[in-house]
Formats: sequence, structure tokens, C-alpha cells
Amino acid sequence: MSTKQKTSGGFSSLVATIAVALCLVAGIIIYMQVLGNPDNFVGGNVEGEPKEGNFLGIAHKGGIIVPFFDCNELNRYYFFNRAFCDFS
Repeated sequence: MSTKQKTSGGFSSLVATIAVALCLVAGIIIYMQVLGNPDNFVGGNVEGEPKEGNFLGIAHKGGIIVPFFDCNELNRYYFFNRAFCDFS
């Protein structure tokens, strides 16, 4: 008679995987639509230089790594709030 213990976290690991994927998609959308808005750049050219003092345009010039940083920040905010805030 074999007794196998179920590993906990099957559903929670699925939720975490979905949350990371959704945050990555949200990061890409923020990168393209908010940071890549032509109003943030001189002459409306996204390939050009950002306007003086426009931090959104400067962040967009950071490149493709920016959505991953956004994803990390969104995940940290979401999971810290879940862990330390009382939602009852």
C-alpha cells in the first residue's frame, strides 16, 4: 500500500504563472502605448529623441527590457498587497 502525498501549490502555481504572463502583457502594452506615445518625443517621431525632461520618453528609450521591469514591479505590487493587506 503506497501512500503518496499530494504536493500543495498546484492551483496556486498556475495562478502565479498566469499572473506573471498577464503582467508581462501589461508591461508590453504600457511600453508601447504609454511610454511610446509620440507626444513624448521631439517632432512626434518615436525613433527620435525624447522631449527635454520627459521621463516617459526617456524610459521608452531604455529598450525592450523595460516591459520586464514593469512586469516585475506589477507582480511585486500585486503579491505584496495580497500577502500583507487584509481584504476582508
